[in-house]
Amino acid sequence: KILTMKMLRFVMVLCAVILLGSSCSVTRNIPKGEYLLSRVRVVSDKEAPRRERIPKEEFAKFIRQSPNKRVLGVNFYVWLYEQADSSKHNGWNNWKRRIGEEAVLLDENYTLLSAQDLKIFMDSKGFFRSTSAFEIDTTRRRRASVTYRVQQREPYHIRSLDYEFRDHKLEPIILADT
Repeated sequence: KILTMKMLRFVMVLCAVILLGSSCSVTRNIPKGEYLLSRVRVVSDKEAPRRERIPKEEFAKFIRQSPNKRVLGVNFYVWLYEQADSSKHNGWNNWKRRIGEEAVLLDENYTLLSAQDLKIFMDSKGFFRSTSAFEIDTTRRRRASVTYRVQQREPYHIRSLDYEFRDHKLEPIILADT
């Protein structure tokens, strides 16, 4: 019974902290005209054959901006970072800055570069007719959602490869590891 009371208290305190944190908006400190990056998605087409298609998880490496971590749908880490007083350098404020995260603001230059990187990546995998585009949704108040749309299309394949050697002494050396 003592264990359940302690557990109940812990859950109540945790809920109170989450409610307190979620009631304070993290977007109020964002400068006017800027947006908090809240979501990044990659949407892939289904034109390429399934066995040759690049998985969506591989595209994540080429996205230059990712949103802040969330706890139960709340930007707790951003909120904690904003609670730190920048003029004070004591242990409590340093802890808040170390644990918390600075808000990730949407940078359209990074978004454009990410779309270009996605295209280059698909080209390197043989999808030369591929395209990549992005959409930025800022309809939510001071929050932005970025959706990258990639079309891989049909990949190119090399059917055969022939070597022509001017110096025939190099032929056995080069063909040894092919």
